[in-house]
Amino acid sequence: MSTTRLTPRIAVWVASFALLAGCAGGETPNATNGGDSSGEDAGMTKVGSPDGQAGAGSRPALRVEVGLTPAGPVYALEAPVKLNAQVFDRAGESVSDASVNWSVSPSDAASQFSSDPPRYRLQQEGEITFEACASFDDSDHEYCNERSVIVDNNPPDIELNKPEIGVMLDGSNTDVIVVEGKVTDSHGTPRVYVDGTRRELDDEGRFQAEVEPHFGVNRIEVTANDGLHEEPSRAIREVIWAPHYGSLQVDADDKTIGAAFGKGLALDLGQHFFDDGEAPKSETMNGETASITEDLADILLLLLE
Repeated sequence: MSTTRLTPRIAVWVASFALLAGCAGGETPNATNGGDSSGEDAGMTKVGSPDGQAGAGSRPALRVEVGLTPAGPVYALEAPVKLNAQVFDRAGESVSDASVNWSVSPSDAASQFSSDPPRYRLQQEGEITFEACASFDDSDHEYCNERSVIVDNNPPDIELNKPEIGVMLDGSNTDVIVVEGKVTDSHGTPRVYVDGTRRELDDEGRFQAEVEPHFGVNRIEVTANDGLHEEPSRAIREVIWAPHYGSLQVDADDKTIGAAFGKGLALDLGQHFFDDGEAPKSETMNGETASITEDLADILLLLLE
């Protein structure tokens, strides 16, 4: 069985050739050929017979249109889809007596669980192509068209290697925070952003950036998207940075017992500072009642009251 897959330009040339042949034989050419592609799905291609053979009587199938429900730009794994194919003759009228056979590429990317109408379950991420080929019992010629879909279950994955979790950086080692990582995606071209600024990816999906630190906790956010999902993936790393750190004091067992500073003020706040376990006392001062307390818990309680 022969199969025809022609581009629209070749289909127009074939139609023009048939028109000239018809005029040379003295026959009145058919002005309607169903060749206008306006308003069609961008993924559809008109398919015609190069030799003008009739597929069923005098109505050869010139075009197969492939549809998919539900329609969308991207599908999730295990999503069910319903396929349909419409076959049209030279006059653009629907042909109902054509047999349609379906195929999937890659062959294991979708599994069929219903034949009438054909329904498939998407089982592999990436691009999946469904092809419909129409034929007639009295012809050995096929007319085919295809429809491709994108299966992408999640936005890109982010692997954040630097800075390390829980790291404490200081100005004596570096005056910037180095951010390094890798982005992987099953389909599409991912983009990565570090604190809102886009960074370039190399051929292996790796990226690097330098962030200017500030004193205290620095929150670094890395996002990535592939244009197929509304929400990007995110990776967050919090890093402590300071110009320098004071030296720690250790005992004979090498246990930290404090920090050594130069000139400064030390506050030794015990449990009684936060809550001494006693209710505030009331005293009369200058004819007014005043509450007296010595812990932070009572102060907060009085403020709330």
